[in-house]
Amino acid sequence: MLNFKNIRLFNIKKIEFFLIWIMMLLPFYNNFFYTVDSQHQFDVFMEGTQSLVWARIANSDQNGIFSDGLLMGRCYPVSKECEGNNSLCAKRYQKEIYIKKHKIDRYDLYKSHSAFHTLLFTSINKIFNFNPKTMVNLFKFLTALINAFIFTVLITMIFSRYGIFITLFITLFLILNFWFICYGNELYMFFGFMFIPLIISWKVFESYSDKNNLSYTKMYFFITLAILFKCLLTGFEFISCSVLMVFVPIVFFSIERKWKITRFLFNNILASISIILGVVIAMVILCFQISFVDVNVGIEHMLSRFIERTAGAGVDLANEIAPERLELFTVLKLYLTTTAINTFRFIHTLFWQLLFFHILACVILLSFRKYKALIVASLVAFLASVSWLILFRQHAAVHTHVDPIIWYMPYLFFAFALVGLAVKEVGLIIIKKTKNLSVLT
Repeated sequence: MLNFKNIRLFNIKKIEFFLIWIMMLLPFYNNFFYTVDSQHQFDVFMEGTQSLVWARIANSDQNGIFSDGLLMGRCYPVSKECEGNNSLCAKRYQKEIYIKKHKIDRYDLYKSHSAFHTLLFTSINKIFNFNPKTMVNLFKFLTALINAFIFTVLITMIFSRYGIFITLFITLFLILNFWFICYGNELYMFFGFMFIPLIISWKVFESYSDKNNLSYTKMYFFITLAILFKCLLTGFEFISCSVLMVFVPIVFFSIERKWKITRFLFNNILASISIILGVVIAMVILCFQISFVDVNVGIEHMLSRFIERTAGAGVDLANEIAPERLELFTVLKLYLTTTAINTFRFIHTLFWQLLFFHILACVILLSFRKYKALIVASLVAFLASVSWLILFRQHAAVHTHVDPIIWYMPYLFFAFALVGLAVKEVGLIIIKKTKNLSVLT
């Protein structure tokens, strides 16, 4: 078995850990630092999609936790004032159905997400049975708390080797990014769970060496589980970003520990097999959830969704957007020129500018051999993030109000780390030269 106690996951300063956790939790829960300029925008972010979760909780409350295959959906009838079941009003009304316990006559399934994460909400709802409005705030707080914990583990686990300045630098710049903060208490995506593959694979390869007893079977069993849990808890949302995170630690530790090319290739092959296996198992589970007995219904649905989301230029399946908007370079340009930081009305930064700072930091740090592994790993992290815009650009072209989050999966974590290291090294050089000049004077 993989002994997590020996991996030294919590071998960090407790003050540092809890400081970062609180710095994440406060803006995640209520936009504490006003990272999102409009509090209303923060409060209503993705409320149409989150309605699927509220409907799941309402349905579980009336019909049982395991009703309708655990799947999310929408409850009907909705208020007559909504003027249609697909209106934003109808989506917002799902929370009202839960809070006021309106009788559900029909529940339409959302078939693209296993929704195992909603078990947390539905179980707590059954156990405590507080006032529904209190439960709404509790669910938001728990989501923010867990997300903040996951990102604190990720930051301290990967970057604490470079010192507390870097971990706090990364945290500070992340909480200045309003896209990152908007997802903090969002119930549908449960953003933190998307980083399970990175966290598990990093610990697996960090603990891996010629001297330990960790077999390849055990290593890739954990990676398969990580992919499976990601798919069950967050569905197939941003799937390419999540699964490709596995290759970031492989590249990092292959350089840091000077693996032979055969070991590097072998680990990449086994990682690919583990990823495919984890995704396939998750798809089978979702198929059974959808169809209960007839698996073909589930397979047909998933194939149709995959084709729709990956449709390239020249294909407009839903007649929603013009084909030219599906061009790869058009999509990339759109997401590079999207605002990343817009804090306090005077800090305004686009994603391409963050990319520029990352490249500049890499150039500065090239002369430091100790940062070579991190620099190359950051390039792999960039490919993982941008993979969504390449492979699923139909989704990216339509959901411009959602998909900029891919830049954090996990590219900007590594980019901010390198920018912080460049600032640190340049600062140390300036201090050293200043001291030398003072001595000479």
